[in-house]
Amino acid sequence: MSDLKTNTKYIVENFYTSEVGQNLKDYDKSHTQRIKLTTDHLLKYEIKDKVVCDMGCGTGIILKNLDSTNELIGVDGAKIELEDNITRYQCNFDYDQFSETIGEQRVDHMLSFETFEHLTNPYNFIFECKKILKEGGVFHISYPTMHVQHNTFYPGLLWPSKSFLVFMSQMAFKLEKQFEMPTRFGGVHFYVFENRPWEEVKMMWPHDKSKEKFRGQPPHVQVNL
Repeated sequence: MSDLKTNTKYIVENFYTSEVGQNLKDYDKSHTQRIKLTTDHLLKYEIKDKVVCDMGCGTGIILKNLDSTNELIGVDGAKIELEDNITRYQCNFDYDQFSETIGEQRVDHMLSFETFEHLTNPYNFIFECKKILKEGGVFHISYPTMHVQHNTFYPGLLWPSKSFLVFMSQMAFKLEKQFEMPTRFGGVHFYVFENRPWEEVKMMWPHDKSKEKFRGQPPHVQVNL
C-alpha cells in the first residue's frame, strides 16, 4: 500500500484529467453557474486594494474576475499554470504547514470553494488558513449539501451544517452570513466568517475558570492538555 501522503498528492495532481475526465477549460465551463454566482457574491464586498487568496483555486478563474487592484494568490494541490498577475503556490492541504510558505497574517479575503469536503485532515487546513488570514479578515467557504451525495471522509463534520458551525467556532471564526447556492450539480452550503483571535475560541464544553491554561488556546491544545 502506498503512503497516504504520497497517494493524496498523486490523486490531487491527476484530479482534473484522471478523476474528472475533462481538461481544465472544459472543467470551468461545466461550472459556469457556480463561478458566476460566487463572483457576484464576492463583488458585493469592498475588496479593492485587498489581498485575496483562493485555496483550491484550480485554473484561477474566480481570481481572474476580481478587481485589478487586488493582490491575488492562488493555491492548489495540483500544479497549474496561472496568469502572471496571480502568485501561485502548490501545497498539500492535509499535511503541509503552508502558512510558512505563503506568509502569516497577510490575506484580507480567503476563498475556499468545494475543497473542504475532499480533505483527509480538515483541522490542519483550517488551522493553517487561520494563520494566513489577517485578524478580522473574511473567510468565504463552501461545500456541497447532503442532497448532492458527495462522499467525504468526515460526513458528521459537514452534515448537519450546525456541526460545521461548531467546528468553525472552535477555530475562533465568527459567522457573518450563510446561504445555499444553487449549481447545476445541486446546492452548496456557503458561509462567510470573520477571523477572530484565539481569545474568542468557543469550545463546545469550555473549561471552568480554574483551568486558565486552557483559555484562549487552539483546540489541539485544549483537547490534549
